[in-house]
Amino acid sequence: MKKFKKILNKSLFIILLACSNILLCIYYYLKTYIGDISFFQLYYHIENGGSGSLATSGSFYIVLSGILYCIPFLLILIIIEILIFTRWKKYKLAIKSKKSDKQFNILPTIFSKYRTTIVVIMTIISLYILFDHVHYKDYLDTQKTTTDIYEKYYIDTNKVDISFSGEKRNLIYIYMESMESSLFSKKNNGYFKKSRIPGLEELAKENINFSNNSGLGGMYDADGYTISALFSSTSSTPIMADCENNCYKHKEILSKVRTIGDVLTNEGYNVEYIQGTDATFAGFKKYLTKHSKPYILDYNEAIKRKYVDKDYYKWWGIEDKKLFEISKKEITDLAQDNKPFAVTIVTMDTHFPDGYLDEDCKEEFDDKMSNAYLCSSNKVSNLVKWIKKQDFYDDTMIVITGDHKTMQKQYISNPKYERSVYNVFINSKKENINTKNRIVTNFDMYPTVISGLGGDVKGNRIGFGTNLFSNQKTLPEIIGFDTFSKEKLKPSKYYDKYIK
Repeated sequence: MKKFKKILNKSLFIILLACSNILLCIYYYLKTYIGDISFFQLYYHIENGGSGSLATSGSFYIVLSGILYCIPFLLILIIIEILIFTRWKKYKLAIKSKKSDKQFNILPTIFSKYRTTIVVIMTIISLYILFDHVHYKDYLDTQKTTTDIYEKYYIDTNKVDISFSGEKRNLIYIYMESMESSLFSKKNNGYFKKSRIPGLEELAKENINFSNNSGLGGMYDADGYTISALFSSTSSTPIMADCENNCYKHKEILSKVRTIGDVLTNEGYNVEYIQGTDATFAGFKKYLTKHSKPYILDYNEAIKRKYVDKDYYKWWGIEDKKLFEISKKEITDLAQDNKPFAVTIVTMDTHFPDGYLDEDCKEEFDDKMSNAYLCSSNKVSNLVKWIKKQDFYDDTMIVITGDHKTMQKQYISNPKYERSVYNVFINSKKENINTKNRIVTNFDMYPTVISGLGGDVKGNRIGFGTNLFSNQKTLPEIIGFDTFSKEKLKPSKYYDKYIK
């Protein structure tokens, strides 16, 4: 029994020490590499990281980069722990007092004598440090009380009168991974002296750009990660709170909401989504097919269509270079039909860590992330040039937005600089009325895109979104961005009954 207790005590010590180290390493990685992140986001990615075959691979790459990044920090921890917790048998280091007979042991330390108790305390402290960094208390606060923001401000998507008159305009919507307006040059309110996205910066100057300042700028990041941004921009509705944890397990996602895909399908559009990753990730494919059943060309479908071989895999599936080649073919085919088309393209080359560079990318900067942004900007700019040369361009609106800000903290390190998400509307049917000093979010894209295509949105509001081509204020402009961000995360009886 004595031997069993000794083994149990030692095993407990090792397990708890390992847990403490893992927690501290996660904190170190988030703090120094990713920066500010909410518990909502962290929990979402942990729960959803395994859904979808390619999502697993992509998430694994992020986890692997985190482990490699943390190795030096972990080694320092281990060295310190060996010194203070090892029960030295052969060697002893102590300091004796000349004035008394007292002896102060350095090795073995008092920590080695009570090491199991101490490591329990360490684990608790490590857990507290990590939870404090991801604002766990804020998350709990949002779950303690229900919100009435839906009753006060949410406009039922099914009850909004949307109508089109005249010839319908095509839509090409490009979601760019982690694309910020912060990447502009300083002369255009960006963070860098030399622009990381000169092509996209020029497009923003020449066309309609909704800005958070008096010059070029962007949208406020209300979501923080891709899937949530895709849901909010296509439905003007937050993704369901419990779905944040395990979307891919849900039978239905936002099933009671009328999305932009529903509207365009009912108006006779051919609707298609093109992405180089697995669309089943976090339930996105399930969400799309529940609403209007658009054609989804993701990694798996591209293999079936023989766009790529079955063993083809780069970055998160299909890199943007190949994705744009596929997109041109798909758009050209759709343009041959007598029906208007709405094509959405989702890029991935600028995903952290450090982005992806193909063989055509120029390396003008010292860091890989900057070169990835430059290359992505050039590719999208060239795609826009290609679209403008096509016969269908005069009847086509192009929308380009980022999904959220980059999660790579070191890239833009000044916390005082106000970062924003990139957006531009090209060849819209509506002219810009009020584009400067706005508080715009992904939620506003749904009614704004409909309006830009020539549709009439009665009341200029859908869900939590506002038509930016109108004179109406957005919801964050009315109640404040921080209030909006907190309230939309809280449980809601209205949401559970009419939206979920």
